[in-house]
Amino acid sequence: MNRTMFFHILVQCRQAVSAAQQEEAGAASQVEKLNQALQDVRGKVQQRRADSQAQTSQGTLVKALMAAKSSKEIPGILGRLGEDTPSA
Repeated sequence: MNRTMFFHILVQCRQAVSAAQQEEAGAASQVEKLNQALQDVRGKVQQRRADSQAQTSQGTLVKALMAAKSSKEIPGILGRLGEDTPSA
């Protein structure tokens, strides 16, 4: 192998390394963007789960109050807004 071939192969290897490094940098950037998107989605899921649990808890509370109203355990509860007015 003569000296010119060696330098030609060396230049090709350096170009290949440079291309691979650029590809790696692009992939790392894409991974970072995907990780950020994943964190955003996880945050939204967690918020919706908490909202759903709060809604369920609130619904349970309202049902308990309406049951207490029906059994006349708690005086003064007239009902929920938007429902028909109670007959007196």
